Amino acid sequence: MSMVCLAMDRFFSALPDTGSSITPRCTRAEAFSEAVRLDPRSYDDAFSLACELGVHELSLYEIVAVGRWASHESEVLSDRDVLRLERFHKEKNRGDGPRVTALPYLLGPEMFGCFAGRRWIHVDGDGKALPCAYMPLSFGNIKERRLKDIWKDMTAYQWFQGRCSCQMRDRQFREAHRDILEG
Repeated sequence: MSMVCLAMDRFFSALPDTGSSITPRCTRAEAFSEAVRLDPRSYDDAFSLACELGVHELSLYEIVAVGRWASHESEVLSDRDVLRLERFHKEKNRGDGPRVTALPYLLGPEMFGCFAGRRWIHVDGDGKALPCAYMPLSFGNIKERRLKDIWKDMTAYQWFQGRCSCQMRDRQFREAHRDILEG
C-alpha cells in the first residue's frame, strides 16, 4: 500500500465512529501535475516520485493562459512540447509503474480532440455553464435555464464543430474571444 493510501487510512480511522458499517478505505491514489514548458527530465522526475509514492496514475494536464495568467501565452506548451509528452506517455505506459495520462496529447486533434463544449460541460460554483474550467465562456446559468437547453446551444456553437486541440491554445479562438479573456 502506498504512503498516500496509508495517510488516507489513518485519516479515515481518526474520524468519529458513526455506527456505520461502511469503512472508507483508500484503494487508488493519483498524482496530478500541470505540464509546463520544462526540461523533459522533470517529467521523469515526476514519474519517479509517483513510483516512490506508489500512486496508480500520473495525470499531466496542460496549463492554460486564462484568468490572471492570460498574459502568459508564451509560456504554455508548444506543439513540440506536446510531442514530447506524447513520447513520454507512450514510453511510460509500456513499462511498470503508474499509468501516465498526458492529456495535452490525448486531447489533441490526432487522438480524441478537445472535449470542451463537445463532450463535457463545466458548471462553476455560481451555476454558470462553461465548455471547460479553463474557458471563461458562459452559455447560461443552470439556475435560470435548463442544462439540456444550455448544452444544445453549446454544442451548436461554431467553434465547437469538428475535432481540434484545446481552443484556448488556438490563436484565432483567443483573438475572437479577447473580451472574455481580458474581462
